Amino acid sequence: LSVDIILENNFSVTDFELLDAQNDVSLGTLASGAILDLASLPEISIAAMVDDPEDVGSVEFILNDERVAIENSAPYALGGNSGNDYRAYPLEVGTYVLTAIPYSAKMLKGVQGDGLTIFFDVIDSREDVDTENMQLIAYPNPVMTELNLSMDHPTARISYYAIMDNVGRTLNETYVEPQSKVNIDMLPYQSRLGSAKIFYVKVVSDQGKARTFPIKRE
Repeated sequence: LSVDIILENNFSVTDFELLDAQNDVSLGTLASGAILDLASLPEISIAAMVDDPEDVGSVEFILNDERVAIENSAPYALGGNSGNDYRAYPLEVGTYVLTAIPYSAKMLKGVQGDGLTIFFDVIDSREDVDTENMQLIAYPNPVMTELNLSMDHPTARISYYAIMDNVGRTLNETYVEPQSKVNIDMLPYQSRLGSAKIFYVKVVSDQGKARTFPIKRE
């Protein structure tokens, strides 16, 4: 007599929570597309919220394609914690894609649950950077075969862009001579994007300013 045991994936990361690591309180949900200003924030961390904590044994954090933390007990905080005392996770100015993936056992073992990916920007308004006149757009959105990037600024130009899939993995990076408009042929990416309905494009100017766009697919 043999018995097949089938472990079901019935748990997931539902959202992310921004934490004040100095006062150990929640600052609210961290939504995709958020802009965090270091000038107005305390030391922070980010927690992954799960829908069924009893089924989750560990959570993996991946930040910009790199595993940065494994948490084996709730609360699953990016910077770690000692009880309700959260440790800060330092973030520099830039664009980030954050993924959290839950597992049923410690150290990312057992059954893998459904992860969640968001992107967000970190800025510091104390820096003396001219951003008032910088307009950067990506269109059309949704896109079919060609994506256009346009930057309207007196001096800044597009110098780099990257195409990332729906979980933030970089598919291609391209450095270009600084220019105000870039056209991207999306046909080479269709098979690699699979059936995903969304992907991301990161754009960096020759002045070092970065922005990441979520792009829908038709």
